[in-house]
Amino acid sequence: MKKLKFVVSLTTDDNDYQVEQKESAEQAARKTGSAQKPRAAAPPAASKPRKRPYKEQRELDTLPAAIEKMESEQTALQTTLGDPALFNL
Repeated sequence: MKKLKFVVSLTTDDNDYQVEQKESAEQAARKTGSAQKPRAAAPPAASKPRKRPYKEQRELDTLPAAIEKMESEQTALQTTLGDPALFNL
């Protein structure tokens, strides 16, 4: 079974420990000659567009009606909240 090696990195570089680990990993890679080589560019995307699955096509077909319904609901809510009588206790 092949062992997997990976490094987990946080999003910031202000941690001294992270900087030390990065430097020691780079030195070890140089010593062993296992420095990462740049990857070749990804092959161009297929020129033929992929066909949508049935479920996805049905969702896209119902999307305009759903948007229309939500917009009308939003308008009704804005009208209700815009009424000053709502806030008079």
